[in-house]
Amino acid sequence: MFAFPEVNRWIYSLPRPLTEEAVAKYIARMEGARKRGEGLLSLNFDEAGVLSGYSELCVWPQWGAGELAGAMRPDLQSKRQGGAGMAATFTWMFRALGLDLICNTTALDNVRIQKLFQRTGFVYRGDIESKRPDGSIRQSQVWEIMRDDWLAQFTD
Repeated sequence: MFAFPEVNRWIYSLPRPLTEEAVAKYIARMEGARKRGEGLLSLNFDEAGVLSGYSELCVWPQWGAGELAGAMRPDLQSKRQGGAGMAATFTWMFRALGLDLICNTTALDNVRIQKLFQRTGFVYRGDIESKRPDGSIRQSQVWEIMRDDWLAQFTD
């Protein structure tokens, strides 16, 4: 899945170049974040055992905030699975982790995710430069939603 440029080009937290060694370091970094209570990496596999998607959760406990990044293989997209997974994960982040705010970024040309954020009540806050692990920069939009606003829409 990481091998698909149409998937990984938008994800600023993935290492560049995307090599086996770089991915191993990324996984080790995420394991360190998990141990500190600041992150979680989840890999999803299909019935054949092939990587089908991933989620990367980052938490900033000092601010009661977090972000969620993720991707699915191109052959699994446009089936509403990603949006449903995102909604379930955001609800879990607010309820289980007690976050007050989810703050996500997206590449300027990732219109698909921008529309998803708009449909789910996120508020556009402006543009920033997101720094990748290799030091390169991605121009990004910032989108935020507060706990009460999310839970009012997506819970019983």
